[in-house]
Amino acid sequence: MGTNEDDKEKYDLYTEQVVLHPAKKYKWLIRIGKLLLFAVSVVIAATLFMVFLYPVLQKRITKEIILIKL
Repeated sequence: MGTNEDDKEKYDLYTEQVVLHPAKKYKWLIRIGKLLLFAVSVVIAATLFMVFLYPVLQKRITKEIILIKL
């Protein structure tokens, strides 16, 4: 057999340390961030609808209900 130095050179591939890419390391954190960003965007869209479009639609609906009752 060879010496310890020969074994190290021969089997470097097996003793090599694998370093994960930071994006893979924090993959779950990135997914949670995307989910939170989506949730915030849905809340903002709903808020804008309730503030701007809902009052206009409510007025139209009440006018139509009044016309139907007459």
